[in-house]
Amino acid sequence: MLGSGTLQRLTLTLMVMVMIALGSISCSQAEQGEAVDPSGGEASVAAVEHDSESPAPGKPGGMINAENVFEHERAWPDIVALVEPWTPTGAETPLKAGYRGALIRVEPDGRVRIAFGRHGNQLIPLEFTDLITRANEVESGSRHKIAPNFLLHFGTQFLHPESEALAPLPTPELAKSTRFLCVFAAPARPEFEGLVERLKPLGEIPDLQLLFFPLDMPQGSAERVKASLTTLAWPVPFAYPQAAEVHAQKLVGKVPEAATALLITDEGRLLLEVALDQSDAFERLQAAAGQAATGME
Repeated sequence: MLGSGTLQRLTLTLMVMVMIALGSISCSQAEQGEAVDPSGGEASVAAVEHDSESPAPGKPGGMINAENVFEHERAWPDIVALVEPWTPTGAETPLKAGYRGALIRVEPDGRVRIAFGRHGNQLIPLEFTDLITRANEVESGSRHKIAPNFLLHFGTQFLHPESEALAPLPTPELAKSTRFLCVFAAPARPEFEGLVERLKPLGEIPDLQLLFFPLDMPQGSAERVKASLTTLAWPVPFAYPQAAEVHAQKLVGKVPEAATALLITDEGRLLLEVALDQSDAFERLQAAAGQAATGME
């Protein structure tokens, strides 16, 4: 008999397959109304302003609140809206209440990481958003959530490492895992080969999918990245090179100077962020990934 965790993953895989067939999985295009360039470009998390009334800050009596929302990642909505005006970093004009963005994750300190498309990626105090209201709606079933947030926002943004010709990695392949190790590094740097050798054992951890984001690569270099991974015998899905730095801004908050690894769940919840030039980086990754695997159903 299949365990509950296996059944959940099979169900999710089937859901994602249906979504792709219907063309619905590309960072909530239906709600946001902006197209996504599958080759990367201004990647999959855009936002639009709307004219509806500002949402209420939160509904009393909901099970999810500011103190426990970090632990309720399955109820994190894919889209959140501002309930008060917010001025993005470096901007002079605030975004109006009601402006929507794609939820990347809730941070451990309680702030919310949101991608606002052309208005950038912002860390915003939770109380400036309607996240709690939407999370309680997801929890109660009154708001539909079609896939875990990381898969929804980034699931179509990777290339297959072993296809004969360059081809997108099918999102259902990613949906087989519930945790992801996102590696941001420059494949042209001399230390890259050593990093790969130390990362390889992590690929053997159950339910953990490694994903590579190639930095400092010119436009049209996907074939070079694929060839490099093949030479190093490291066949992991990799992001379109021209979009990797855009993804880094969304997931890390910046383009890291040193090679960096981000261990996250399929909802985007942060388990560990570490610069790979730290002396204990790989030991910490092994421990965090292994500990998370032990906690699986």
